[in-house]
Amino acid sequence: MNINNTSIHYSRAGDIFHYRWAAKRCLKLLDFNTDLISITIEGSHHPDFSGEDVVDLAEYRENDKGEKSVEYFQLKHSTVRDDKVFTISELEDSIAGFAQRFIEHQHNDAEYDDFKFTIITNRRISENFNQNILKISKGEKVADRFLKTIKKYTRIETTPQNTKKENKKYRHLSDSELQKFCSLLTLDDSEGNFNTQKHDIHRALKNTTVLSNISSTENNLIARIWQKVEPNQSNTISRQDMLDVFDILDIDEFFPAPPKFETLEKNIIHRQQQDELIQNIINNTSSHTIITATGGVGKSIFINCFKEIFAELNNN
Repeated sequence: MNINNTSIHYSRAGDIFHYRWAAKRCLKLLDFNTDLISITIEGSHHPDFSGEDVVDLAEYRENDKGEKSVEYFQLKHSTVRDDKVFTISELEDSIAGFAQRFIEHQHNDAEYDDFKFTIITNRRISENFNQNILKISKGEKVADRFLKTIKKYTRIETTPQNTKKENKKYRHLSDSELQKFCSLLTLDDSEGNFNTQKHDIHRALKNTTVLSNISSTENNLIARIWQKVEPNQSNTISRQDMLDVFDILDIDEFFPAPPKFETLEKNIIHRQQQDELIQNIINNTSSHTIITATGGVGKSIFINCFKEIFAELNNN
């Protein structure tokens, strides 16, 4: 058996890791409760902003109040050094690029109410590195050597981009700027390698659909991701792109059947458990609630009651 072990194949493994991880994130666009609007691959909606070269993926959200947020991701995959920890010096370009994008949002952008930055990797990140970022975010003191290094990596160029290297000028982030930047920076080393990502996609697809041919759907999903990075293509993935992958036109087609409830009669017997269930459903915003009972107990009546109560809550 011929085993691929060249640097080219290692680089391809990094690409596969990138696009498989992106595919998992894109499936979140199909969540019924998500505020995720779109995802960009290999860049963001603002290619003119500084730091664009370190953005592998960006997620854009908008909540019920119309508040917009964006999270930028850079992915780091390792095939032969996954047992060695990442130190701050190995992530200099990532931190520098994110710092430049941070300043863009701080001073030149009013569109987003919230923004943050995340580095994703299958390789362990130094615990000392992680702890120092956390300490700075809390305004706590760190070793002078680390502080000097991160200030160097997060310095901002203050001269035009076409200025000769020897004439360029920079400024360091202020203490408050550096603290806020570190509070917005997440270092996530919990991901598996490119093979693990494939298994993760299969699990995510099984949780999303009842289709039997998972492999075919996975191939369509990855193909859609690759299509977005081709020349002269939009790099934005929307919910409609995900619906196209499943060959459906509307998100409601994921439901097995449309709900059809009978009109409630006036003489409904109010039960104590009804109030408890309704309160639990209202408070449980992070997951779905499934109600089961034998026939004739009153499941449909309860759902109708909840529907009316929920409508009143929305009006208030």
